Amino acid sequence: MDSSDSCQLSRCYKYTCEYVGTNYAMKSGVNFYLQVKSKCLPVLQRFNFEWPAALDCSRLPTPGGDGLCMEYPNITSPTSSIPPPREKPQQGGSHMMPTPPPRASQETKCPHRQTWVATKEGGVCTPKCGQDVLFRHADKHFAEVWLLVWAALCFLSTLFTVLTFWLEPSRFRYPERTIICLSLCYLLYCLAYLARLIVPAEVLSCETTPNGVSHLTVEGLHSSGCIITFILQYYFGMASGIWWVVLTFTWFLSAGKKWSSEALQAYASYFHAAAWGLPAICTILILTLKQVDGDELVGLCYVGNVNKWAHMGFVIAPLASLLVLGTFFIILGFIALFRIRKAIKTEADGTQVNTDSSSPRSSTTYHMASNINKLEKLMVRIGVFSVLYTVPAVCVIACNVYEYLNRQRWAIMASVAALECSAGVHRIKPQQYPSSFRSSASE
Repeated sequence: MDSSDSCQLSRCYKYTCEYVGTNYAMKSGVNFYLQVKSKCLPVLQRFNFEWPAALDCSRLPTPGGDGLCMEYPNITSPTSSIPPPREKPQQGGSHMMPTPPPRASQETKCPHRQTWVATKEGGVCTPKCGQDVLFRHADKHFAEVWLLVWAALCFLSTLFTVLTFWLEPSRFRYPERTIICLSLCYLLYCLAYLARLIVPAEVLSCETTPNGVSHLTVEGLHSSGCIITFILQYYFGMASGIWWVVLTFTWFLSAGKKWSSEALQAYASYFHAAAWGLPAICTILILTLKQVDGDELVGLCYVGNVNKWAHMGFVIAPLASLLVLGTFFIILGFIALFRIRKAIKTEADGTQVNTDSSSPRSSTTYHMASNINKLEKLMVRIGVFSVLYTVPAVCVIACNVYEYLNRQRWAIMASVAALECSAGVHRIKPQQYPSSFRSSASE
């Protein structure tokens, strides 16, 4: 920041004067503090920080005649100290192009354990690979083991489901067939986390600058490992959400509207087009906008690790919309099933009244009771399956919202902590559990 030099020098003015044991008033010192406050206060207010009480100008001593504690520096404004950019004439024209600032001057602005990376919007400070900036090494190890265990369990269960379908595909008809597509999405989704068993995080989420510094990927289009892990997570993660909506929609049509499997099968091409096409469009759009970044905690690439608006637009909003839409169809389906159950019970009770109590139950009454029992079992199975999907989905969205609200604050705290010798990641200590649980709940 332009006010960083003035802020550091103002601290020297304040505390050095106290150490030498003088109480001399400084007119130039008061003016200096006012100059520092005019530069630094707007920057602090951008991050919801107030001006430190210890540097309150009203508490400074009044001007005296015993001289200054320190020599007042000749500080000029940043705009006047920086020479205007040199311009070069373009060949074949009279337009002038400004010369970009040297890379070394940009790198010096980054905190410890971070490096400057040029982006389409100028540049950003990103963590170096192997360094603990936001998370400790123990946090990363815990997240790696936690995610590998859940990824292995998810992979085995979904593989069993897919193999069962391949052995006897005619057994699965709509709406049950959508569960196979849902399982296939999670099967491929888990491969991104299982890749960490054989490929280190430096290969999957890091890049190297021209001067040889390895850093977390920013706008990752150059690393094939980064792109592959991003596609496995994002594309199949979003496809699974759409297949969940298709499952609830077809179940509502089957249970509530009495659609047959053949009628649902006629619309299968539309279901596949929506479930596979919409995530593909979003994935291509993210790659085109260069919004793929490395994640320090899990060692994989995803969208929204740097740009919070990309996180909201491509992750949180779609996941929340799909969850709300699927839950809506579930509620409609249950309402329809309860109405059917009530109608069957009413008809069964009327049949029972017309039948002599001393005679055995008629076949019609027995058949109605059997239908009610089957309907109740179906409602229980659908209810359990809905809970098993909805609860983790809500947790995933909650964890994403938590990161959306706090990631920028974590980055600011990491930059501030890097200025102090004794500070570091232990001073920041963001919770790694929401990030780890978000990934594991997605599996």
